[in-house]
Formats: sequence, C-alpha cells, structure tokens
Amino acid sequence: MQTSPIRVLIADEYDIYRAGFKAALKKAQDIQVIGEAGTTPALFALLETTQPDVIFLDLALPRSKGIKTLLQVSRAAPAAKILLLGYSMETSLLETLSKAGANGYLSKTAEIKEVANAARSVISQGYYVSDSDNQPEIESVFRPFTITPLRTRCPLTDKEVTVLRIFFQEQTTRDIASSLSLSPRTVESIRDKIKFKTGSRNLAGMAFFALKNGLIRLQ
Repeated sequence: MQTSPIRVLIADEYDIYRAGFKAALKKAQDIQVIGEAGTTPALFALLETTQPDVIFLDLALPRSKGIKTLLQVSRAAPAAKILLLGYSMETSLLETLSKAGANGYLSKTAEIKEVANAARSVISQGYYVSDSDNQPEIESVFRPFTITPLRTRCPLTDKEVTVLRIFFQEQTTRDIASSLSLSPRTVESIRDKIKFKTGSRNLAGMAFFALKNGLIRLQ
C-alpha cells in the first residue's frame, strides 16, 4: 500500500500542459510533482536524479524517438508506472506501446479531476485508461497479467535463446548459421519456433519479448 505521496514526473513539450497538470495535482495531498520536462534530454536528466512513481509521458517530446524512447524510459525508471499522453491512439498501437513498457493512456482532452485519479489508479491497479467508447478493449491491452518464470511461460531452449540474441546483432541468417555451425534452413526453423513460443508476429515482437525478459539490452 502506498503510504508516502505518489511522486509524479510530467514530460510534455508544452508549458501550458505541464502547468495544467501541476494545477490539477496541486490540491492532492497524496500526490507530489517532483519534476517536469519539455524535451527528451531533460526527461532523462531528471530520471538520473529522481525516482518517480508515475510518469506522464507525451511521446511527441522534442528529440523523442517514439517507442525507442519509451523503452529507454522504462529501463531508466523500472519501478515507475508510465501513462502516455495524447489525443487519440489506435488500439493496435497501444498494444505495441504496452509491450514497450506503458501502463496506460490519459487523453489530453480529459477533465482536470481525471489527472489525479489516473495517478492513483495506475498505482493501485497497475494500469489506467481514459474513458472512451472502446475503453474495455483498451483496458484489456494494459491490464496486468500474472508473470511466470521465463522457462515456464515460454520454454525456450538454450540454442533458441542464443539465436534470439544473435538476431539483434545485425547478422544475416547465413552469418548466424555459420557462427553456430548450422544450416540457414535450421536457423530459419529456430526463428519460427521462437516466434511461435513468444507469441510474436515478427522481429519487433521478438525484440519486445527479449527486452522484457532481460535477454538483450539497449545500447
């Protein structure tokens, strides 16, 4: 149970939005705004010196690289809950952002009172989404699931883990096959098995799985 104030960090390009968020949270005795950032470099500078519980993040920040920035934020602040800010997002995109570390979505058209409720809810239940016509569908994207150990949830063999890691070293299938003394067809078969076991449709899905399970790291 959260006993100390919820520490909030606001990352948005526009002063008026950051001021609005601070005004919305000012009267909440259980919430403390510990920093604000208007650019991506400023955000990462804050994350080096603060430990937020909740990060309100607009991925349209200057010098942001979208999903890569989200992945880096979730790595820099692994204990923080990340609520994305925006006007509207497709459910398919939100699914990708959820895999990259987002814990919910807050519309920039939300009422002021919703800001504090979002911060409290993402801490208490692990996710939060703004009211919308397809709210149940969006909630299903962010609702936490029980995480079991890697080899129980997805029993990759040692060889499959090795191939998964090498795939993200920018080597061709032929290069991978040569380094592991396998045929290219065998490497392709292993890749297909990894995709099946991790529930991935493509290399991006495999990358999210590997990052979330600590099998690869961002450079």
